Amino acid sequence: YKNNVFLSLICYMNTLIVGHKIIRLDKVDSTNTFLSENLNNSDFFEGIIVVANQQLKGRGQGQNIWLSKDGENLLFSILLKPKCDLNYQYHLNQLIANSICQTLKLYGLDSQIKWPNDILVKNKKIAGILIENKIKGKILDSSIVGIGLNIEQSEFPKELVNPTSMLLELQKNIDKDDVLN
Repeated sequence: YKNNVFLSLICYMNTLIVGHKIIRLDKVDSTNTFLSENLNNSDFFEGIIVVANQQLKGRGQGQNIWLSKDGENLLFSILLKPKCDLNYQYHLNQLIANSICQTLKLYGLDSQIKWPNDILVKNKKIAGILIENKIKGKILDSSIVGIGLNIEQSEFPKELVNPTSMLLELQKNIDKDDVLN
C-alpha cells in the first residue's frame, strides 16, 4: 500500500487477526453494543467479528438509527485494539471506508466515500460505518467498527434518503458471507 499511515497502523496492529472468530446472532439490539458490553470478556479478543441477521436497535452516527430488513443485509462489528497514538483514529476510519470501497469494487461497483461514515454508489447510500473508540490518555485503546452494508434489500422505508443495495445495483443476488470474507 502506498500510504505510510497504513504501514504505521499495521505495525501497531501486528497481532490483528480479523475474522479468526465470528459470532453469528439471529437478533441483537446492535452488534456494536453487543461487543461493547462484552469488551472485557476474555473470549472477545482483537479481530473478533459479530454478525447479526437483524438489529433491533441498529445505530448510526449521533442519534441516527440504522434500518435494515431481517436477514437481507450484512450487519457486523469488528473489535480492534490498535494501541496507537490518538492522532491515528481518523486514519483508521479511512482504512475501514477504503476497505469497503475495495470490496464493492470486487463486485464491479464503483463507490465513493461521503466522510466520515457513508459509502455511496451512484450517489445512493449502500453502507454506513460507526466506529466507537475507547481512549486511554493519548492512546487509542480499542475500536468497535460497526458496518451495515445493504446486500439483498430491495425495498426501503420512505424516511431513508437515496438508499440502494448490491441487489438493486447489480440486478443479481450476492452471498452475504462472500462479501464478509
